[in-house]
Amino acid sequence: MRLDSVAIACALGFALVSTAGCPGPRKRDHGAEIDPSSMSFLSAARALHHQADMMEDAGNPREAIEALERARTMPRGSLTREMREVLADTTARIAELRLQLGEVEQAQKSIAEGLTFADQPGYFRGHLLEVRGRVLEAEAKKLKADGHLALAETKRREALLSFDEAVRMHEDVIRSRLADGGNR
Repeated sequence: MRLDSVAIACALGFALVSTAGCPGPRKRDHGAEIDPSSMSFLSAARALHHQADMMEDAGNPREAIEALERARTMPRGSLTREMREVLADTTARIAELRLQLGEVEQAQKSIAEGLTFADQPGYFRGHLLEVRGRVLEAEAKKLKADGHLALAETKRREALLSFDEAVRMHEDVIRSRLADGGNR
């Protein structure tokens, strides 16, 4: 199972565990409701990520992108935290597939969209920042190969900054979760 599929399964699992046994709209531990349409969205997204896994395994990245685009564009009401996480993860995965296909501009657009869903520090935002770094790195290599050395160096530095931003954000998240403020 790919890491993306694990993240989708976790988001759905957390929503299901926190709402088990409740009729109609479901309440999570912290009181926010998860309605049946949100649960259906999460379940459908998980199925579409599994389809994308199968397409990718069969060597069909374009078909994998189509399945993920379907998840990204599904009808949805107001976004729960879990839905935002799934959409952030989906856009990161689309960007990775687009990068494999050499579609750098489309990958950048996916990252930009994903960052709107993952607007708080955490795993999903960090993953998007990492993928953004990989996209910028690929762009730098192509520019260098094409003889645009100054622009290639600029993109290389942007990639390094994106990776560093991801690491710093993750370190901050870890420190904030440690009882002693991360001084161990």
